Amino acid sequence: MNTQDCILTRRSVRKFTNEPVAPETVEQVVSLAAFAPSWKNTQVSRYLAVIEPEDRAQICQYVPDYNARIIDQCSVLLAQTFVKSRSGYERDGSFSTDRGPG
Repeated sequence: MNTQDCILTRRSVRKFTNEPVAPETVEQVVSLAAFAPSWKNTQVSRYLAVIEPEDRAQICQYVPDYNARIIDQCSVLLAQTFVKSRSGYERDGSFSTDRGPG
């Protein structure tokens, strides 16, 4: 598949099966996500795989109902987080641009 076909045929899926996801599949998805570009290659993204139903249920208590319904259906929830105050900063802690912390 070429890039244009991939973009034009992309779909969002919000219905999931109860089929478990193999840990190797989760690791592969996260490994591929690491190839996404980052500011000055700072690699600030961190990923959490929420596999246990009890943990997903706890997360559902803190999100809007429409998100909770989706999270409740999935077998694995992948959450992307980031390292704060690293992207956009030089090694000495100064800002990389005139935007400061913005």
